[in-house]
Amino acid sequence: MMLDPRRAPRLAEALGRYGVELADDVVVDPDRRLYQGEAVTMQVAFSPSDHPLLGPLTAPPLFSLSRSVGVGSHPDGSIAGTVFLRSSPDSWSALGGRTDDVAPAFVAGRDRHGPLGLGCEVAFKTETPPGAEPREGRLIVYGNAEFANNFFIEYLGNKDLFANTINWLAYEHQAIAHRPLRQEPGIGQFFVSAEEGRWMFVATAVAQPAIFAAVGLALAARRRWG
Repeated sequence: MMLDPRRAPRLAEALGRYGVELADDVVVDPDRRLYQGEAVTMQVAFSPSDHPLLGPLTAPPLFSLSRSVGVGSHPDGSIAGTVFLRSSPDSWSALGGRTDDVAPAFVAGRDRHGPLGLGCEVAFKTETPPGAEPREGRLIVYGNAEFANNFFIEYLGNKDLFANTINWLAYEHQAIAHRPLRQEPGIGQFFVSAEEGRWMFVATAVAQPAIFAAVGLALAARRRWG
């Protein structure tokens, strides 16, 4: 299930039967967004050890306009879940699905601090005929559907995340892998996060001119008083 904010509220409510919690919010992660990009597009940090389908990823997924995803407990223990994709600790949840702000700001008492879940898996017992072996169902839920569309699918780790998810749900574990990109990063694509962009600005527009100015002043002082 891939569910954008403010989409299919009845489906979001139905997923609650499986312990999936989908908030009416939009996740904002300023330091992980693309440099000079829209505020609600972010690179999702991941750890290959958090889930088998993440192991082959060589780049983080790129999510745009995402809602937070959580997993609740089930009284009888028939459902177990885990969150395996999260936003950074500096992110927050803008409640009410607010996306009209050019530069969203955290509102104390209303919004929630990160890290926030963006993808989860739940396992649940399914009904079987009498005498048959118990079977288990799988469900993976992402708070974003845009990462798999034609515009985003070739960006960073999106294609691997989507294809590996399908293979995991189909129990085709041997097909979980990294797939070559159609566009080579650095040639057809170039990704810089907001944090990296700030460091580039400081290095090129502040630090480098300051060094040249300091050297120039030192040389001028030496000629004058040397």
